[in-house]
Amino acid sequence: MLGKKDFLFLFFFTFVFIAFSWFLNPSFFQSRFDERLISDYLRSQDIEDREDKIKDRLFISDDKIYFASGVLYARGEPPTKFNFQHPPLLKYLFGWSTILFGSPFPIQIFFSLAFIFLVYFLAFLVFKNRLVAFLAVCFLFLDPVFWETSHLTLLDVGQVVFALAFLILFFFYPKRIFLQGVFLGFLFASKFWSVSFLYFAFLVFYIIWFFKDKSFVKSLPILIFVSFLVFSSFYINYFLSGNSLFDFLFLQARTVKFMLTHNNTNNFGNLFLLFISGHYLSWWDGGIWVKSQFWNPIWPISFLASIFLAFKLSKNKKAWFIFIFPAFYFLVNLTNTAFTRYILFVLPFLYISLAYGISLLVNSKVGKRAGELKSRSC
Repeated sequence: MLGKKDFLFLFFFTFVFIAFSWFLNPSFFQSRFDERLISDYLRSQDIEDREDKIKDRLFISDDKIYFASGVLYARGEPPTKFNFQHPPLLKYLFGWSTILFGSPFPIQIFFSLAFIFLVYFLAFLVFKNRLVAFLAVCFLFLDPVFWETSHLTLLDVGQVVFALAFLILFFFYPKRIFLQGVFLGFLFASKFWSVSFLYFAFLVFYIIWFFKDKSFVKSLPILIFVSFLVFSSFYINYFLSGNSLFDFLFLQARTVKFMLTHNNTNNFGNLFLLFISGHYLSWWDGGIWVKSQFWNPIWPISFLASIFLAFKLSKNKKAWFIFIFPAFYFLVNLTNTAFTRYILFVLPFLYISLAYGISLLVNSKVGKRAGELKSRSC
């Protein structure tokens, strides 16, 4: 478990995050809710207008869409009425935080710090090495996408937090089935659940194939049942309006159809292209080359490190999952649109892999140096 040094590191990281956030974006702490956001949202591209009643359409960013819809949820509107394509958990939190504090950013600060802590905790639990955990968080602090998403009311940071929390419970607390189910439900309720489903399915396959755990297979129905109850609980307004379980399942099918229509691209492998080069083909204007505003050269380096470690080291089964998951993620997202924030989901795995690779190099050099000194003394 974590010791005093680990908590000192986490305190240091907390201070650095708050200080850098204040320096890079002081408005992050000072912003307050403006009622005009709601009126803008109700005229935005997110509102369906079959009767063509909206004459002064506005295009607003995704973070404002999630923020505005969350405020409407907190005021009592059902989550299926606005921005139905994404589950409501994080948007509810943005809305409730706005009602309580006048701003959604306390929630985003909480999730950003939780992101940092969980990356450190996961790395430490898997490798029992403070250097690996420390370096992984340092790489995270150097990442522009982490800073971008942590300062906006986007859903990605919260989604990754729930994914990491579930993974830690899944690997290291296997008997906490109910708690695993709760966090799995949170994960599915944080953002459109295609990535969450594939993540969970891959993890289940991995456990069954590599760990040969029969007790897990028996507990799997309970885990799924609890997670479904947690997921559906965030639609309580929908059920209280007279909708049935069948209606709810039909809603999820409608959501899948909507996302397949709106979130896919003909540019095969565009997200991976963005990841390795910082450029991608636009899905407008006939497909022109676009340079991303946010790119980190550490990304392809860390990906190569994860692939190398996956081939070199296979005895630590929990570590091997960390090494191979990024490759799986990009494989199942070959037809996804190229947004840099979609890369956030794999950054913990990439940076933990890179940190572990560096620790191996450091240890080998230290060991070699110690051997040379020992031979000279003889």
